[in-house]
Amino acid sequence: MNADGSQAGRYHQYSLPGTPRQHSTALALERPAHISLGMMKLSLVEDQAIQARIAFIAGAETFDRLFAGIRFDEVDGNLLFAIARDEDCASEIEDQFSHHLAMVATQILRQNVDVVVVLPKVLQ
Repeated sequence: MNADGSQAGRYHQYSLPGTPRQHSTALALERPAHISLGMMKLSLVEDQAIQARIAFIAGAETFDRLFAGIRFDEVDGNLLFAIARDEDCASEIEDQFSHHLAMVATQILRQNVDVVVVLPKVLQ
């Protein structure tokens, strides 16, 4: 037994400050949702993974029309920033796909994404 009452050699789940830690026999590999990482640039793999899932959701024609040249750039707290080809595409992506993008990004990044901001390339 350690000083905090836990057993040596066991892994612990993450817990909020002030709450008791629970025992777990498995190592927690995922980042807890309550830990904010601040601003984080997305890797090429993360960017392409989001694009692939959105292509499946939107369909080939819509994806080619709206998402050609899009880049999912960074996450700041619960905001995902994307750079689209032009203002019309950025506006339509935000209007029609922001909810889908938030869900897909949350799954891929293992970080809560609530809002998607799509900027046109000229304003980046």
